[in-house]
Amino acid sequence: HLSSDTDLGKKGLIVVPHVQSEGGNSVKEASANALGCCGGFVEVPITEVFVTEPGNHHAFIIDKSGSMTADDRLNEAKNSLLDALYKMPPKKKFYIFFFDSSSKPMAGSSRHALRFQIDLVRPWIEKQRPGGSTNPSDSISDAFERIQPDTIWILTDGWFNGKGGGPG
Repeated sequence: HLSSDTDLGKKGLIVVPHVQSEGGNSVKEASANALGCCGGFVEVPITEVFVTEPGNHHAFIIDKSGSMTADDRLNEAKNSLLDALYKMPPKKKFYIFFFDSSSKPMAGSSRHALRFQIDLVRPWIEKQRPGGSTNPSDSISDAFERIQPDTIWILTDGWFNGKGGGPG
């Protein structure tokens, strides 16, 4: 679902159910700041983006569009992803998507964060190259419908292409 800025924030149509949600790993009100809105956006180094302590099944949706060539962004994202995977306890699971104008899902199903499982998927991660436009919609849909993780990470450096995705 692509949204506009009016859908975000503590009173936004998309964020309200998240803010009012209950259960999970937190006992306090869910934050709208996770979406980088409401004055809550804080820039952090790429190495600190993937905090995998909460949740047991993570989906990583990583932008590999043409703009990710700038400043070696895609390589930094891949290195940060691998670092996060190797730090995850083996009981946790992960699934990875890369996207440009289409979805590039990892082969097979979710894997446990065992070193040998990460080593098996590492060559696929490392061979991802930037190109194309920025459309994560297929990856996001697949994550919700097929993978059904409890945590989804979406890493991008810009506007999404398509209806409602940004200027232009």
